[in-house]
Amino acid sequence: MLRKKPQLFTTMLVGPAGCGKTSFINSLFDQQLVEISDSHKQEAFNVYVSDVDMEGLRRKISIVDTPGLGASMNDSYVHDSIVIYLRKQFCKFLTEETKINRNPNAEDTRVHALIYFIPSRCGGLRLADIKLLKKVDKLVNLILVIAKADSLTLNELKTFKENVKDQVRRHDIRIFNFDKENLNDADVGFELQNKQPFTIISFDSLKPEVNNRIYPWGTPGTMNVDHCDFKILREIILSSYTDVLIEETSEELYENYRTEVLSTLLPNDAVVYE
Repeated sequence: MLRKKPQLFTTMLVGPAGCGKTSFINSLFDQQLVEISDSHKQEAFNVYVSDVDMEGLRRKISIVDTPGLGASMNDSYVHDSIVIYLRKQFCKFLTEETKINRNPNAEDTRVHALIYFIPSRCGGLRLADIKLLKKVDKLVNLILVIAKADSLTLNELKTFKENVKDQVRRHDIRIFNFDKENLNDADVGFELQNKQPFTIISFDSLKPEVNNRIYPWGTPGTMNVDHCDFKILREIILSSYTDVLIEETSEELYENYRTEVLSTLLPNDAVVYE
């Protein structure tokens, strides 16, 4: 029988080329898994897997790095590829689930969180961003981040966040709700929901001595919670909300997909009209 809570936790990263996805991966695992110099040449999905010690519990973490958006005039192909990838993982799980003889060692590759990088220069979500988010918000838990947030002043950052929150409401985009009842600590959930979109500062190296973002007025720190939310987001992914995101994927997103697929397979005379 398939495990309800899989050991593998999968996060997908989506955003324009040069927004810091590669740096995010290396900082997340605290090791140089991906070469920065190759990041702009990416044309396909890359999956990086690492075992992480989460407060004494070893867990397998998978990161799906997608091709950079904006590499061409039309991102429709990349958008469709992302949707197909997400649906394919649901399909694989459903196929295994409906087998008479299930494989007890089948790996659950469903994507539990999608971190969407919004460039700080944009001032909010672009039309292309909104279109993609509307395509995937029923398939994965969306978490929004502002990339390279150290390029913004505090006032600019405040305005940016307000713009994004307003766009999310107006376009009815389903982002992950940290403040949802019974998900986790209510006070923590409210604070996290208020922070979203989270802020990220990325560096080209994990070595402090080659930090390329040293300004005359100071040095921003990736792990400094006074400078950005990377440390908070890292804890969300690798600790405090890992199981919550898995449960939301399994009990809500996947169940909705499963119902949609199986309902199309029912014969017409099986439909009951009231």
